[in-house]
Amino acid sequence: MDCRLSTAPAQTLPLFGAHRQLWTNLNPNVGGQAVLTNTKYNPNWPNNPVAAYTRVYTNFETESNTGINYYGQRMRELIVSPQDGNFTFWISSDDNSDLFLSTDESPLNKRLIAGVAGWTSSREWAKEPNQRSSPIPLRAGRRHYLEAIMQQGGGGDNLAVRWQLPGGAFEEPLPGSSPSGTHLIPFDGVDTPPGIFQQTTNVTAIEGTSATFSVLVTNGATVSYQWQVNGTPLSSVTNAAAQGQRFFRLQVGP
Repeated sequence: MDCRLSTAPAQTLPLFGAHRQLWTNLNPNVGGQAVLTNTKYNPNWPNNPVAAYTRVYTNFETESNTGINYYGQRMRELIVSPQDGNFTFWISSDDNSDLFLSTDESPLNKRLIAGVAGWTSSREWAKEPNQRSSPIPLRAGRRHYLEAIMQQGGGGDNLAVRWQLPGGAFEEPLPGSSPSGTHLIPFDGVDTPPGIFQQTTNVTAIEGTSATFSVLVTNGATVSYQWQVNGTPLSSVTNAAAQGQRFFRLQVGP
């Protein structure tokens, strides 16, 4: 088996982690996520966060008890699962929050999987049943858009997300990079040339069986993939992994 990669030059390795944006001076008379995401109450959503608070965290967790009141924040990343199987997510926050996961790399396909209706202490995972997602099947090496939004009224504040791997182990909070192979790639929505972190590798397979090829890019936005067999595009394979029994070439782009 041979796998060849055709793409732009690799980028400098970025910091893994979660990209945070924050909005201050929210309306104290409006509750829930509407105070953050409804432009009637927050005209700066979503494109004008406070620049001083925009940063990448090495884990999916922000500071606790900051002393800041009436603000909202959003954390966005592309989560890369280390193995095939069912993963379960949890979120904790003060005050309320929502956690979204996309079926692919695009925010357009995100869906609500968990949330906090009231508030919890830092890393308090079982106060409300809705803090926990149902088991979600993921494929190794694929990037999925993950987003948390949270709004803070007064008093204490915190935000964190964890998950449970198929074998039962927890990663708490979600790490930017871990020995298991988990990666969080900060999502800022900016299109850039593909940055290759993990190349495809040669694979040997027994005749009649399948071999899997995959690539991991570090772009902070959605990336398109096109696999080819002997120069012919595989229209049915448009993600970061492909299975087959012949020579593959991959083209990727923002």
